[in-house]
Amino acid sequence: MNKIEIDDAVVALKREKERARMAAYREANPEKVRAAKAKYYAANREKVKVRVKEYQVANPDKVKAENAAYYAANLENIKAARAKYYAENREKIRASQAAYRASKKAKTAKPEISMTEKSPSTSRQMM
Repeated sequence: MNKIEIDDAVVALKREKERARMAAYREANPEKVRAAKAKYYAANREKVKVRVKEYQVANPDKVKAENAAYYAANLENIKAARAKYYAENREKIRASQAAYRASKKAKTAKPEISMTEKSPSTSRQMM
């Protein structure tokens, strides 16, 4: 082995030891780690959102599998949360749906032309 390969091996070994040390710390102090992550997220919200979006774009299959696993493991809690939200906001949801339907109807409705009103082009043709 030449000097560069030895140096690379030493660096890799140091990284592996550091990873193991940090994993042991995270396992021993989950509350501290959770609080530190929450603090970092609050301070760097936009940066974290960008990083999450980049990960989702780079790994769509993995994200889809993770979401499916989470949904399968927490189906009852998810359904309960949806039902609770709907019960608490029933009137808002119905009003929003009614407004959406009304706007959609207004877009598709054609203006009616009455027979008594004559456009300039039809009055010329009759003469």
